[in-house]
Amino acid sequence: THNPDSQERLISLWKDNWIDKGWEPIILNNDYAKAHHYYDEFVEKMSKFHVLITGNKINKYGIYCYTRWLAYAMLESSDQIYTCDYDLINNGLKPNEIKNSGGLHLMSEYCPCFISGNSKDFLRMAKFMANITEMRYDFLRNNVKNMSGMRSGIYHDQDVLVNNISNLYCPFGVSIASDLKFNLSTKYVGQMASKNTFDDFVFKKKLPKTLHFSRNSMIRFKKQIGENQLDDDVLRCNIIEEKFR
Repeated sequence: THNPDSQERLISLWKDNWIDKGWEPIILNNDYAKAHHYYDEFVEKMSKFHVLITGNKINKYGIYCYTRWLAYAMLESSDQIYTCDYDLINNGLKPNEIKNSGGLHLMSEYCPCFISGNSKDFLRMAKFMANITEMRYDFLRNNVKNMSGMRSGIYHDQDVLVNNISNLYCPFGVSIASDLKFNLSTKYVGQMASKNTFDDFVFKKKLPKTLHFSRNSMIRFKKQIGENQLDDDVLRCNIIEEKFR
């Protein structure tokens, strides 16, 4: 869950941050997704699969992880569109720096926090998620793995990618990604590995052009500073305001 006030504060910081680096961000919400003709069918399928595969009912956040792809598809452009989560902060990436040969480009590997594609690519990904899950249902049931290789009780969009286009868990995963022109890289995104103090950031790679303040990063950081009850978005805002404004 998110505190609405801290969420709005974070979104405002995110927007100003990307504008400052030369981008023209727009803010999407689930109303965009609901306007897509595939919305009801997609939500019904992925909600059903989540229960059957994990034994758990999907929560609202999980639904939004899926329906964001339809919000992106509603932008209806044949040109490349760049989409990102509002916990992805620009650390110097300019619009003309990214070279993309077409297709869907996931710029944080299996984590869809920063993506480029056109509206058809985004819809194609949504339909792929439903179709591959149905095709591999028998294997996936009670056998979903997270990015660390641990068995998981959730099956969101990132979990679809990890479990179905990685050769670690699907013997033909890389071939699927290639055939569908799903390109994966980590060139532009840095994931926060740990945080000892506000003045000592440690990233998994040097000088990342964008910084992802993911939920797992916030959990690690809160444990390190002994503030487990602190709202994730409040923590993100505090760091961004101190270090990136």
